[in-house]
Amino acid sequence: MLARLVFVLTMALAIAVPVSAQTAPPALPDELLLEGDNIIDVTLNGMPIRLEVSAEAFGPPVINPELAERLLLLSTFQRGWRFGPVTVTGVGSTQLMDFGRAPLPMPVPITVTWADRAASTKADGVIGVHHLPYARVTFRLAAPRAGEEMVRFPLKSTGGATNTRLGTEVTV
Repeated sequence: MLARLVFVLTMALAIAVPVSAQTAPPALPDELLLEGDNIIDVTLNGMPIRLEVSAEAFGPPVINPELAERLLLLSTFQRGWRFGPVTVTGVGSTQLMDFGRAPLPMPVPITVTWADRAASTKADGVIGVHHLPYARVTFRLAAPRAGEEMVRFPLKSTGGATNTRLGTEVTV
């Protein structure tokens, strides 16, 4: 009888826990510190690749065309970029990327794009900080010197899933 009562109370408590508490996303690792070439190692569809992390990158990661060919990727949509007067036409599709970071479920689906031109000369592609599974990404440009002061600018993500941009709000 006591065992039945304990079981009923346990079930009642389990049901009483709010759904949001049961499905809360896992906390992100605190910080990624990038120094030197700003390159991270990930896997794309199970293949180890290296991506250059760029604070300027927006939208989905862009991989070099040689990598897309090596992975036999098939495009599912077209994409274009404008760099001043130059327009670059590319393609993309959803692939599986593994950042190697717990507690993210691995691998995660991610939109990846590519064009006829290389996105990076020092890695297999470029990824923006908004796609990285970290609460904070720090680019250490040089070792601190005496008398220098560290300033942090919080970035706000805008643009949604298809055209994500990061920026700092400035009151004018």
